[in-house]
This record gives sequence, structure tokens and C-alpha cells, in this order.
Amino acid sequence: MRGCSPHAPRGHWPFFEFLKKRNALVIGTWGLDFPAAIKPLPEEIIYTKRAVNSFFNTGLLTWLRAHGVDTVALAGVYTHQAVDSTARYADDCGFVVKVLEDCCASPDPELHRIECEKILPLFGTVISSAEFLASL
Repeated sequence: MRGCSPHAPRGHWPFFEFLKKRNALVIGTWGLDFPAAIKPLPEEIIYTKRAVNSFFNTGLLTWLRAHGVDTVALAGVYTHQAVDSTARYADDCGFVVKVLEDCCASPDPELHRIECEKILPLFGTVISSAEFLASL
């Protein structure tokens, strides 16, 4: 998942309007290229988010189900919004949810802490990336 299309409908979430007015998180602009260490391989699929929830209107759920995936590992910015929304939806869909705490962030560290300690454990397991990799 990466960025947002500048032409995608945003609904009524003020934060997307804030970003849109500033041309932030727009595909093809600075800051949205994948770092070399995690650049997708040519055969890997990239889904473009259209909303806070990574599953909404992206085809991700269809692909995961078609490939028999039962566990998702989540990482991302805005732990208290994007990661939370995606974790809730993944849980609703019956996936085992693993949130990689050290691969998530919020602009306010306190929001991240509360989300990881109090809210996300209701929908999945919050673990470090090292713990997740060790479990594979």
C-alpha cells in the first residue's frame, strides 16, 4: 500500500482534505517512493489506498482470500487511524492480525502508545518486527 491518488474521492474525512490541499501523499511526488530495502519486486502487486482502511476499494481482500492468506502483518503511519482501521477490518474479515509496533508511528507518541497498549490488542497481537520475523 502506498499513498493516495490525487483524484480519488475522499468522503468526508477532514484529514484527507488537509492532505489534498497540500498535495501530500500523492503518487509520483516526493516521499512516496519505496526505500531500496523494501522496494517491491516487479512481480509484486502494489495497491493504492483510497481511504484510511487499506482494504477499502483496493482489491486487497479479494487477493488475500484468493491466495488462502489467513494472517496479516500490519505496519504503517498513523497507528491511531490507518493501522487501527485496517486492523479492525482485517479482524472483522477473520484474519489473524499481527501489528508490528516498531513499524508503526503516529505524530503524537502518546497516541501510538495508547493504541498499541489498549486498543489494537482487541483486534490482534501487537509484537515487534523481530518477534514477527522469528515466528516465520
